[in-house]
Amino acid sequence: MTMRLKKAIIYILAAITSFVVLCSTAACQLLGEGTTPPENEQTAVPEHSHDYQKGATVAPTCKMQGYTTYSCSCGSSYTDDYVALLKHTFDKSVVEEKHLCSKATCTESTLYYYSCSCGATGDSTFKVGKALGHDYELSPLLSTPATEGNAAVNVYVCQTCGDTYSQLA
Repeated sequence: MTMRLKKAIIYILAAITSFVVLCSTAACQLLGEGTTPPENEQTAVPEHSHDYQKGATVAPTCKMQGYTTYSCSCGSSYTDDYVALLKHTFDKSVVEEKHLCSKATCTESTLYYYSCSCGATGDSTFKVGKALGHDYELSPLLSTPATEGNAAVNVYVCQTCGDTYSQLA
């Protein structure tokens, strides 16, 4: 996460917190809390003390900490009981370009990295498909013709990876 993004998140959270405090203060004033009547006026405004009830609990993930929301009937609320982020679990076999480790070669299958449910990429790999296999062609330049006492040798070269093998003609 970039520093600029972190600062933006902090700014947004501060603005939300200010709004919640402002709204809860207004709600409390409507219910009579935090207001003082003039000295010459007696008012029968009922006292209000917050009675916070446990609300929604958000479970932690590998991207967001968990927490519980507590709310009062006047609209005031707060979050507490924070639970730390979970560690990534790299157990998903997702075949996408962003998780590609290496493409298939003549001798190896395509390899992908395991990923987490959040989309993060791990270090361990899994295979997909089969190796491509060699594409050998006779190389006249590397082959040798038969000579007196020696047999001809044909040399074959893989057109994909350059691997060679020789065979008596």
